Amino acid sequence: MLKTVREQAAGLTKDQRNAFVAALFQQDFLMKGVKLDAQVLATALSVYATNATLDSSMVAAHYGFTVSSTGLGTDTVNVGSNGEAFGPRGNSGKRPSAGEP
Repeated sequence: MLKTVREQAAGLTKDQRNAFVAALFQQDFLMKGVKLDAQVLATALSVYATNATLDSSMVAAHYGFTVSSTGLGTDTVNVGSNGEAFGPRGNSGKRPSAGEP
């Protein structure tokens, strides 16, 4: 999905890319059901926006996000008893990643 977004946004100006991604997220969010595309895109945007190296504007901090040199990409999340679905054993940490299939 992210590769497709990158390909579709190629050649656009920064403002056009921002508008494209925002419209894509709104479209995906309005879908019925699981909304997997919207969840993956939200994770990717969070990883990008919370990493001061990737987004030096630190605009996410104005909206309550914690922006750091490593961002969300190095955080871990306890997946509880659902660990098998993600690879680690149950009740262990898993790093959120927008790039995993």
